[in-house]
Amino acid sequence: MSDSSPKPATSSASASDDESRRKLLKPAPMETTEILSVLCEHFSSLSHLASPPASFRLIRELDSYDDRNFLVELSDDDNDGSGVDDLTKRRRFVLKIHNGVETDHVGPIELQNDVVQYVLEGLAKAGGGVLKVPVPVHNDRRELITFVPDLAVVGPPGGGERGVEQRRTLAVRLMTYLEGETMSEAGPVPDETLADLGICAGRLDRVLDDYVLPSSPPSPGRQSARDAAHRTHAWDLRHFPATVRGYLPHLAD
Repeated sequence: MSDSSPKPATSSASASDDESRRKLLKPAPMETTEILSVLCEHFSSLSHLASPPASFRLIRELDSYDDRNFLVELSDDDNDGSGVDDLTKRRRFVLKIHNGVETDHVGPIELQNDVVQYVLEGLAKAGGGVLKVPVPVHNDRRELITFVPDLAVVGPPGGGERGVEQRRTLAVRLMTYLEGETMSEAGPVPDETLADLGICAGRLDRVLDDYVLPSSPPSPGRQSARDAAHRTHAWDLRHFPATVRGYLPHLAD
């Protein structure tokens, strides 16, 4: 990854504040009707483009740390009345409801979208291969990030009673879904699978060798994708000592 620009000032304190706010601004559990309402209101063009027209349905909620992820399906199953469940007519997606911190900064989400696009172009030039990545899908306004108002989070950002539902605007993305299972679900992992993982990581690293960070300025009050690449956050191993140091007082020994 190439970037010769000055790095913005960051601190472990601000990263810790963001991490605390993520717990308060995580999307609250959503009813099926609300999930489908978001899809129909902002991604209806997908169903209209299908031939014959299809409809969304919720499959299940997926694991997530600070966001809400839902596996959804655009399906015209049984459209001919045969009662046959035709897997070839299904298109599956992940509806990702981002937490309030990433919504406010937005730069980290824009950076993810930019990296995915770059990886896709790099893989195409390299002739494809086994490495696949989920791709963000445009909404009805041809945007990759949708800001949906009046979604619930648990806990207000400026204090108040924790666990009290609040409502605010959250960033939403619809991503293509990659079929398969996680390594944690697969049971004992054979050496061959670990070797394949290393090969995929190496290919991804090679594709990103010449990646250049976006230079577009941020929207007022928001973080740019370039700033997002240099932000300090708790899960960044480059800042592991400073992050862990803040939690040492909580250890008895």
